[in-house]
Amino acid sequence: MTISSTVRTAGPYAGNDVSQDFPFNFKVFAAADLLIERTSSAAVVSTLVLGAEYTVTLNADQNANPGGTVRLFLPLPSGFTLSITSAIQPLQSVNLQNGGGFYPSLVNDALDKLTILVQQVIMSGGGSGGGSGGGSGGGGTTTSTTKKIAVIGDSLTAQNALLDESPLNILERLINQQGGDAKVIGCGRDGHSFYRANTVAFIGSKTSVHRVIDLAPDLILVPLGFNDTIMSVDGRTLSQAKADALSLFQTLRSAFSSTPICYVSEVPFDRTNYSTGASLLNKAVVPTTMTLRTSGILQSKYSSEILGDSIASATQTAYQNWIDLDAYIRSLTSIITTTIDMNVWRIHRMGGGLTDRLHFNHGGSALAAGYLYKGIRTQTTVFPSLTTQNFDFWEDPDTMFTTMFTASGTNWADTNSDYSEAVRGSLNKSLHPLTWYLGNDVSMQVTGQVAVTADGVFLWQVDGAKPGQGVFLSINGAAFGGSPLGTTDARGVAFSAIGGVDLVAAGFPIGSYTLRYSIGDVVLGPFSMTVVDKTTTWISPTMTNSWVQYPATVNIGYSIDGFGVVKLRGIVMSGVSGQSAFTLPAGYRPQGVQIFPSIGNGLVASVQITTAGLVIVTGDNAGVTLDGISFATK
Repeated sequence: MTISSTVRTAGPYAGNDVSQDFPFNFKVFAAADLLIERTSSAAVVSTLVLGAEYTVTLNADQNANPGGTVRLFLPLPSGFTLSITSAIQPLQSVNLQNGGGFYPSLVNDALDKLTILVQQVIMSGGGSGGGSGGGSGGGGTTTSTTKKIAVIGDSLTAQNALLDESPLNILERLINQQGGDAKVIGCGRDGHSFYRANTVAFIGSKTSVHRVIDLAPDLILVPLGFNDTIMSVDGRTLSQAKADALSLFQTLRSAFSSTPICYVSEVPFDRTNYSTGASLLNKAVVPTTMTLRTSGILQSKYSSEILGDSIASATQTAYQNWIDLDAYIRSLTSIITTTIDMNVWRIHRMGGGLTDRLHFNHGGSALAAGYLYKGIRTQTTVFPSLTTQNFDFWEDPDTMFTTMFTASGTNWADTNSDYSEAVRGSLNKSLHPLTWYLGNDVSMQVTGQVAVTADGVFLWQVDGAKPGQGVFLSINGAAFGGSPLGTTDARGVAFSAIGGVDLVAAGFPIGSYTLRYSIGDVVLGPFSMTVVDKTTTWISPTMTNSWVQYPATVNIGYSIDGFGVVKLRGIVMSGVSGQSAFTLPAGYRPQGVQIFPSIGNGLVASVQITTAGLVIVTGDNAGVTLDGISFATK
């Protein structure tokens, strides 16, 4: 036959809650040669699945009577439209052999297919065969030796124009610097899930899966699953999420029989110390999924004090769903080539998160790229000679993690190693492992002990907080004050200084305090602060054993300061050498015997102070000084 029409679309048909049958009148060779798209009233385009959502009845003679009917399993709702488009794959299946039969119908069909493919190219405004895909989200060309890596991911790997380099950009650079020749092409989207990758068209009329098929890549990475379960963006059950994942991997494997397809596991929790969702604590999960307190001064606040709290039961279920989905996908060994771990929790624990406590800062993106590169090195059929360096700490994110932190039970303590500091410096100092749960590198200093004196100063200062935030104070667990002590500036800095003589008026009489500071949705602390009295009050003792005060000298006495230091003063005389001159009361006594050399009337003397408080003077009794004698009681 001849192809007499250039029209290879039908519709859009408007839904009416009744109609299920929709005709088309262009030639196809099989039901799979059609692309059926449904558009909602909100302009959301979904690609329907043959056999699951519709069937196709082809007219018997596609040459004389081209076309057929698409029948939906359910009526098309009002407000929705349906479009039918030609989507014949660019493949050649006709094989004419020397000496074999020559059938004009085969030749006609082959020529018809070529014409149809040309029409599809014209319709799409470019090639659908993927010969010139762009890097990291589109654009550009590749050489014949360049390996194309297609990535179907979510916002953790998507290229967002106004953010710093994405993990995909960094990954491409790593590969090309280490002996490979690659173009990494982002086919994912913010908020993506397995379900959305299968059904939501956003690259023209293409879903992520169709886009990858069009590209014909040399390697496929699929970092999905977090949104399917932890965030539950589609409200799908675990069974549905498993079916969505299976459909995606089956579709890709059907299109590419030998191309490596790698599932990238977005590990969202501390898998070293926990194995199920039921036991997870806040410290073991991605910060955005932590469970905040619903009462008390820490209500709706992120703080170091909530890290030991259990996550909510619904969140436990979500994490368990991820664990089950992850295990299911890993079991699809006949479909996927391998699994690459990208430990999202470890990236956050190393301080690679943004202030939204979910996505990556520059350092976090570099760590994510490191995980992907580590996995890609195993795909030797694609990249046979990617080099490795001699120092895993700077190349393997897991080695970096276990070097930066030391395990103590289920806690991970920052080692503050030279290596970790070196990496922090190389990553624009964007890692903040000490305040990882806050999403930024905020710090605060609070004076620990202040004297009520003219030279005493109580100082607090916060750095790196969110700008324009009021700073509120809680004293000893009480509610945060109604008025802010200050407001952070454009750099997230705020501070205040109070003179020691003003502390009592400011609400800090002599004593010990526990302080917390609320800044936005963050609480810093608790900090311990003690107000002490350094004013010297001299107490006159009762003299014993004939010891008396030397005439015309300062009164004999003892005192104690706010730091627990006892001081003696005065000159004693005329007593019995080796006997006590007076006794110090409880609270003024040393923890162990104290012996001090002293000066007598031209002779060497000594003063011994026992744990019972006895002040024993030995030596010349013509006059022995106590001035300068001091000791600690604590």
